[in-house]
Amino acid sequence: SEIDILQELGLDGGTSLIGFDTEAARRRIQNMPWVASAQVTKLYPGGLSVKVTEKAAFAVWQHQDKVALIEADGKEIAPFGDERYLGLPLIVGEGANLKAREIVQAMAAFPGIASQVKAYALVGARRWDLQMKDGVTLKLPEKGAGAALAAVAKLEAEQGLFGRDIESVDMRIDDRIIVQISQDALAARDAAIKAHEGKKKKKAGANI
Repeated sequence: SEIDILQELGLDGGTSLIGFDTEAARRRIQNMPWVASAQVTKLYPGGLSVKVTEKAAFAVWQHQDKVALIEADGKEIAPFGDERYLGLPLIVGEGANLKAREIVQAMAAFPGIASQVKAYALVGARRWDLQMKDGVTLKLPEKGAGAALAAVAKLEAEQGLFGRDIESVDMRIDDRIIVQISQDALAARDAAIKAHEGKKKKKAGANI
């Protein structure tokens, strides 16, 4: 805020412009969490010009008990605590801040999937799990994530993958996609099989 910047200038109402150290003031302002660069210039006879460029929040990084806003290069800006940034990608895991840009840029080619992602979780510092808003987990491979996402996008377009009762989609094996159905869906499937087998037995008994 402007008040924060004025405090870093250190003006007390009686400060002499001639003796004012603009470089020291610039360094103090530039050390503020949100400041990318600052310029402080004397305007004689009695003014100061302060120009500030703010850092751009790229994502929210969650690691252990810490949640922080980060830049695109992974550097921390400040602790997360402002609802204005709820729309930023949520990146989870140790070292995930340093790889955030690569996964967000890769997802830009698949906006339909990206819009459904709740969080990007880095696994083993090597690959990503995508936690979807409907509770499904997409397990991306360490290599060839783009091809795997293209396959998922095709399945979603043709068969409505995310509308099904599933828990995860595992794409870590090159030549296959493994879909794990939910426990409720599994129970319903088993019940349907048993009911079908029961009908077959009754029909067989009636034919004897």
